[in-house]
Amino acid sequence: MAEIVIRPFEWQRDLWPTVEMVYQVWFADAKSEMAGRLSACNFLVHYLRQGTTLKVACEGDTILGVMAYTNKREAPVLSAARSRFVAAQAALLEGVCMLGMYLWPHSSVPRLFHEKFFVNYQRMRAMVARPQDPELLLLLVAAAAQGKGVGRKMMQEVASDLRAQGFSSYYLLTDSSCNWGFYERMGMTKTLDVAMNFGIPHVKGYEHYLNMYLRALIYEQAL
Repeated sequence: MAEIVIRPFEWQRDLWPTVEMVYQVWFADAKSEMAGRLSACNFLVHYLRQGTTLKVACEGDTILGVMAYTNKREAPVLSAARSRFVAAQAALLEGVCMLGMYLWPHSSVPRLFHEKFFVNYQRMRAMVARPQDPELLLLLVAAAAQGKGVGRKMMQEVASDLRAQGFSSYYLLTDSSCNWGFYERMGMTKTLDVAMNFGIPHVKGYEHYLNMYLRALIYEQAL
């Protein structure tokens, strides 16, 4: 693999390649391809809109990973305080994708998953020991680049950024459907491990793999 370069996320340049990456990694199993892509776009933009730092890992012109964190001191990158036009685009896109998930055929499973996902993660935030610390909102590596050090390099970038900003620790939320072992290999400390129910019993025939008791996990990292 050629040198991996980490650079700031650029809305116009990086949005759609990154949406495609999220779709391929997390939502390609949706019953409808369009439903999966709407889900991927909604999920990505939701977290991008919160980040005070957004970056991508690249090999040449190919995006291999994306990360977002909030230091809770600055305005998010995709906000009116930084760019009114981009902020409006991002808000509109997130809303349009959510609307599409309500209207597009075969979208009930992704839509309901998103509703439960965001609600449960908000509950998890209430369990963080130091909620004033920065939060790593998003870390995703393209399927073809996994196991090649991309995630490790992005995590090192997060730590370097936050140390330079004067922070002594940060945290992230995840669950047992994700590659949580990676965070332990990176030396993070697990501070929460509880059952998180993603069950949606009122939807007949709902058989998505997240319709079970997952483990809700919080990891912290000293800097």
